[in-house]
Amino acid sequence: MKYLFRIAKDSVISRSRVRSVFSKGETRVILVEKNPVRLLGFLLGTVCLCAWQVTYGQFYQLNQLNSPESHFLITTDTAGLLGFAGHRHAILAAEWEAELILDPENLAGSSIRISVQTDSLILDSERAYRLAGFTKKIPPEEARLATLERIRGPDILNVTQNPTLRFVSADAEIMPTEEKGITAVMIAGDLQLRGDLSPAVPVELTVLVERRIDRIVFDGAIEVLQSDFGIQPFSLAGVVRVKDQIRLTWHLELPL
Repeated sequence: MKYLFRIAKDSVISRSRVRSVFSKGETRVILVEKNPVRLLGFLLGTVCLCAWQVTYGQFYQLNQLNSPESHFLITTDTAGLLGFAGHRHAILAAEWEAELILDPENLAGSSIRISVQTDSLILDSERAYRLAGFTKKIPPEEARLATLERIRGPDILNVTQNPTLRFVSADAEIMPTEEKGITAVMIAGDLQLRGDLSPAVPVELTVLVERRIDRIVFDGAIEVLQSDFGIQPFSLAGVVRVKDQIRLTWHLELPL
């Protein structure tokens, strides 16, 4: 267990007995070990310009290496007069990171920060199709590579200027659910797809949390419009185009 201190961004910290986790707006989140002696020394050696807000939680850092069953998936659909002739796409992130501050006894007081490397996206793989529930045969490799190049290019993600997709939670609320063993949490936060075109967009999504014997599983999904992030959906002569709406899903498994 660890203490988490949220202090003003302009506060002065005179002793380096803490580790800064991340900044959120005008707040800096500080992580220290739950050790009374160190905690007292930290408080005595710190000049703070605001009142302390102390919460409890455990800090976890997950990625594709230490949580291989986890995944982040983006799916798209087609539209237009000949939309049936186009391809739905399933895009998996090969490199990602999730930081959780988790209190299992108070999920509403927990938080999450997700970062996905845009140049690691894999288009229409067998695993991506399976996770998305697509039943059609995947497109030929040449077509997939051409489409992925377009997705990475300046018209869609522009990965050279936008190396990461980000989500940072700001608030959470427990929601009613009838599923036994499942807790539903409504999370509000900021989603960033194209920082060079649009600021982060406030979003809300429901995450289902299941506590198993050896792990905690988080499943979340949200549908957003590409145009809200300054992205113009791809169109071929107006008769085959990608829908403005895309779906982002994630599945996180946290070993206990």
